[in-house]
Amino acid sequence: IGVQESPAAVAAAERYRARERVPLRIVVTPGPRFTLRSVRVVDPVSELPLTAEVLPPRTVPLHPGAPARSADILAAQASIVDYFRRRSRPLARAEDPRVTVDHVAEVMDVTLFVSPGPVAGIGQVAVTGTRDVDPRVVSSYVYARPGDPYSPEAIASMRRSVLQIEALSSVRVREAHALD
Repeated sequence: IGVQESPAAVAAAERYRARERVPLRIVVTPGPRFTLRSVRVVDPVSELPLTAEVLPPRTVPLHPGAPARSADILAAQASIVDYFRRRSRPLARAEDPRVTVDHVAEVMDVTLFVSPGPVAGIGQVAVTGTRDVDPRVVSSYVYARPGDPYSPEAIASMRRSVLQIEALSSVRVREAHALD
């Protein structure tokens, strides 16, 4: 976006200083629409593609030939992490994607770096921060037990259950950043 700062434009803007809103005119000149030429999902350590057994191709919402939009790339990355988390992989993580743009061909190659993380169950649940409620009462509302399959739904269900305790105004469930 270029900004015109001609002396006449500056003088015109000065008339409005501290008096009124300055009228603006924004001119957008869209460039060419780039498309995806290739999409790869790889392990961040080995940089080897994730196999179809680990990540079925239908779960990757990006396809060659689709418009190359940054929002779609980031959403696809989040969708893949969510896929792994729903399959009891609480430590699934994504790193910054690698994007290579060929301006002449108007195409983009995308490599997504996603670590599925290990399969894990729910571990020991600790209750902290209660002031007027016995932590054992809060624990009695936690129906998940150590070893139950991990899933975001299980965590959300745990939170909803604990929120039924009328003496609590809010509940925060924090997941560990490593397996114990």
